[in-house]
Amino acid sequence: MLADALDAARLLRPADRQHLDGGERQLKDPAAMTAAADRIARAVGDDPSRAVRLLAETEDAGQFCTLTPADLGLGRPHFPETAVVGAGPERGSAMRLLRQRCETGMVARGLDTDESAGRQLRYERDVIGRLGFEGSA
Repeated sequence: MLADALDAARLLRPADRQHLDGGERQLKDPAAMTAAADRIARAVGDDPSRAVRLLAETEDAGQFCTLTPADLGLGRPHFPETAVVGAGPERGSAMRLLRQRCETGMVARGLDTDESAGRQLRYERDVIGRLGFEGSA
């Protein structure tokens, strides 16, 4: 229902109560997919072989969209080049910039005299350094 309301607002028209989104966003089992493909083929006036082709095309699209954790960059650091964030090319410059920005943020938030906040910030910067998440030039 939310999608229908947002679509109506985006298109600057009232929501059509007769053509509301059914809201199906779940994966279907093979039997349900076959039934849906059959309904679609009949609705467009095509023969039953179209339902078989539709299922094959759907499976091909799904295979094309398959991602592995490596495709998403999981398990390895992936950061913009240091120059993108304003750091120099020399080793350690990104960590220096991070420290400066963090210290500036601590002052802006009145946390520069809070010992526990300072300890937490040092811990988190240490983790970034130990894990090699500084980025690369």
